[in-house]
Amino acid sequence: MASFVIKRILLAIPTLIVLMTLTFAIMKAVPGGPFDSEKALPDDVRANLEAKYHLDKPLVEQYFLYLGNLVRGDLGPSYRYLGTRSVGEVIAETLPISMILGFWALLFAIGIGIPLGVASAYFRHSWIDISAMFMAIAGVSLPNYLVASALILIFSMYFQWLPPALWDDWTSAVLPTITLGLRPMALIARMTRASMLDVLNADYVRMAYAKGAGTLRVLFVHALKNALVPILTILGPITAAIITGSFVVEVIFAIPGMGRHFVSAVVDRDYTLILGVTLTYGIIVIIANLLVDMLYAWADPRIRVKA
Repeated sequence: MASFVIKRILLAIPTLIVLMTLTFAIMKAVPGGPFDSEKALPDDVRANLEAKYHLDKPLVEQYFLYLGNLVRGDLGPSYRYLGTRSVGEVIAETLPISMILGFWALLFAIGIGIPLGVASAYFRHSWIDISAMFMAIAGVSLPNYLVASALILIFSMYFQWLPPALWDDWTSAVLPTITLGLRPMALIARMTRASMLDVLNADYVRMAYAKGAGTLRVLFVHALKNALVPILTILGPITAAIITGSFVVEVIFAIPGMGRHFVSAVVDRDYTLILGVTLTYGIIVIIANLLVDMLYAWADPRIRVKA
């Protein structure tokens, strides 16, 4: 297992380099620059700013200058916060907020999706199954901005139970957590149902019933563990989607997370902040997929031998 983890970490390095190179090339291909604004800067001021931050140099030289700074752990200054905050400071301040939101959304998706899928499979073709799959289809179909608007309208405007925006206490996290976790929850529920339907017909499940094991023990101890491998297959992409897909949710709910700053950075052409956030998301995705691969060994011992 240790060699497998080391190999995956080494393979992550060229992946991040490719990601950074493509992001850099796309940014430079888009018209505009970090010092463009409604009120145009004087030519001499613009020239001095571009010279200070090496934006007047050829693109290849800019790329290798950034790469050299990155190797030393310097993500560069944020053009939006010139002289006050670096990209590293912005990420250090906003990443924990996005991670907390992503953690709760993932916990919501798993904690609701798996029991819902198990219940749907056990009571198949019943009203429980039909209701659960209707919720799953709705969760997959509805876009985040529509779910967020409906939740704000119902729970903030009509009932006034929860705040509509900002990030103050645990009540502020409820609506964004549901919004961000609803689609993954629906996908997990559908996958759990399909996987459990295959497992419930297995001989060892019937043997567990014959030995007198209770229904909950059979479902969640004997059947679910063997049904987890297909679920873990989608858990890696789902985790990545939750963490990297919080842009819309953070903007709608005015959450000061990394996704919201990324959107602002794209609008402002804040090249260094875009690169820093993209690399951070890339590292998170790689770690998430690595953890899921390691969970395979727990769910299926045969994979441990191959690893």
